[in-house]
Amino acid sequence: MKESLSTSLVNSIGSNTTECLGNFLELGLDTILEDGLLKEIPFVSTAISIYKIGKSLTDRHNIKKLAVFLNEINQNTANENKSEEYKSKINNDKKKREQELEFLLVILERYIGYEKPAMLAKLYLAYLDKQITWDDLALLAEIVDRFLPGDYATLSTAQMFTTYLGNGDQIMLRLEALGLIIEEKESSPFINTSRGLAITKESLQQARTKKRTYVYTDLGKIIVQLLGRKTLKDGN
Repeated sequence: MKESLSTSLVNSIGSNTTECLGNFLELGLDTILEDGLLKEIPFVSTAISIYKIGKSLTDRHNIKKLAVFLNEINQNTANENKSEEYKSKINNDKKKREQELEFLLVILERYIGYEKPAMLAKLYLAYLDKQITWDDLALLAEIVDRFLPGDYATLSTAQMFTTYLGNGDQIMLRLEALGLIIEEKESSPFINTSRGLAITKESLQQARTKKRTYVYTDLGKIIVQLLGRKTLKDGN
């Protein structure tokens, strides 16, 4: 009988799997299906078995994304108390967790690269910690899927973003479309005064430089906070 995803995830959390995951992530895609290592990672081997993941390049890429996801979870459960806490939460309602993990596997398959699976793991842990709801997780996972390279790095660099002469507007507009930032000031030369709309030297200069200022939305603050969480291994 095949092991369930929730059971295999519980069996993959903890120090016994951490070292094996580290070795696994060092493998190239051409050797990713080494039986010895896979048997030591229950969650990965169970997913391969249930979903009939084969030996194609895409399959091996998806397997490595699973390992990245699991490795990030283990990095955040570095002490025994936290590990047992997460195991208890997953075991508490196996049917529900099974459905949730199936959804996460679908999302993982859509992700390109290995940065996003680690992000998804942090969101999942935030959900287990009841920092966010399942609906929140689903929304944030979709947003992560739509990140282009450099989007999150830009988003996490400051609390306010300023562009001039249109430089950087493309990234800002994309992050704004995701609901993560909002433009605070417009580059119009007109400002409100006690006598109505007027143009000042300062407002005209701002309009000429096409200065735009953006700040986080509440959603933007949440995703930066959750994705920026340090691992327990780093002392946090």
